[in-house]
Amino acid sequence: MKRKAIIFPYNAECAALIKNREMLVSYDIVACVSPKGYELHGKDAAYAYGGEDIGITVSCDDIGSLDYEDLLVCESASDFRQVVLPQIKIAAECGKNIVFMYGLEPEYCKEVEELCDTNHVKCTIITRRVVDASRIMQNERDILRISVPVIFVSSVIENTNKFDVQLGLRSYLLKEGYKVSQIGTKEYCELFGFHAIPQFMYDHQLSENDKIILFNRLCKSIELQEKPDVFIIGVPGATMVFNDAITNYFGIMAFEIANAVRPDTAIMCLPHEGIDADFLKMIQTSSKYKLDMQVDCFNMANKHFDTARSKDEKKLLFVTVNTKLVDKRVAELNKESFIPVYNSFNSESALSMYQYVVEQLSENDFETI
Repeated sequence: MKRKAIIFPYNAECAALIKNREMLVSYDIVACVSPKGYELHGKDAAYAYGGEDIGITVSCDDIGSLDYEDLLVCESASDFRQVVLPQIKIAAECGKNIVFMYGLEPEYCKEVEELCDTNHVKCTIITRRVVDASRIMQNERDILRISVPVIFVSSVIENTNKFDVQLGLRSYLLKEGYKVSQIGTKEYCELFGFHAIPQFMYDHQLSENDKIILFNRLCKSIELQEKPDVFIIGVPGATMVFNDAITNYFGIMAFEIANAVRPDTAIMCLPHEGIDADFLKMIQTSSKYKLDMQVDCFNMANKHFDTARSKDEKKLLFVTVNTKLVDKRVAELNKESFIPVYNSFNSESALSMYQYVVEQLSENDFETI
């Protein structure tokens, strides 16, 4: 039996969570609650991220008056102490469990845990998966081959609906009867029934060589235990440097994961601007020779890169655009490019993308797909 849950503070960062809510293993989302300043009250939840309507209306209701069991706290730009913490206090005093969908800053962690203890409710703070490296590390340093098809979901830069594609692809494959193993890019992947990128990939004490070997061993261990038909791996971060100021960590993690596990096909996620057929070809060629990754198709996000603000603040900032604008640009690109481009926020386009990926794997003569 799934537990009734609400999301707060509901915002665009919750897109993959609410859009794919039926895939949650333990929760049934019964409401999305947003602070009044977000101006989402009375709007369909999809309005926050520019997607197709999903039939859930966002409210600014009093959290204490709603019927639910768990409060799912999503990451947002809201001030934690002024906006988020008071609502957590109300929920805890009403006997509701608190689940943070992201790693809470240490300065607030103890305060929240004490608040929950006082009210005898459970507090869960989801962090990246901790794996005992000593259990999977062996003396041999060779790379073990994954014997089932491997699909990568990667991105040129961050904030390009990559997690939505991972969930959509998973849903499609499961409905088609395939057994799927998966490692995803969000801390809360296990709420959807699969693994998150392990903490050791972010451990600065480990050498890059050890990270590659460990990730390879982890994937092989998952394959042997779960015996899947297909393996999906979400690649964190970006695959390339954007410019001298925005380096995207030089695509180092993508390089490590691509060396740990060789993909048989890949979906590359892109922003909505500055993309033409030549750029697509360049990305495909770069991915092939830099990462040994065959990009067979692209997904265009409804995120338009805010050049001026990003340059001033020296970080990637985006403006959300309506999915119909993405559809228009995708149609234009598909007339110019032989590499197909899709839009995961358009249900028909998303379905075509997942079918195309399976077709690409089928051409490789895998017995299981």
